[in-house]
Amino acid sequence: MVQLYVHQRSGEASRPVRELKGFERVTLAPGEKKTVRFTIGPESLRYWSAARRDWVTDAAEFDVWVGSDSAASLHGTFKTSE
Repeated sequence: MVQLYVHQRSGEASRPVRELKGFERVTLAPGEKKTVRFTIGPESLRYWSAARRDWVTDAAEFDVWVGSDSAASLHGTFKTSE
């Protein structure tokens, strides 16, 4: 199983430390390799704001991790703008 987690570093609301945003079950033979791709669109990064009573997408910097579980160590970052 390959899992993708994100964390929004700052914004209007406190966000989870690691939030699962994608996964794919992969079966490999010994020594076999496979490329797995995830797409993170705006709908993946928005969250419900109780204060606004609407979905919010903050311009922010995000951490992203990919691995076999929530302790994934393969890490990168990306930024979004409004």
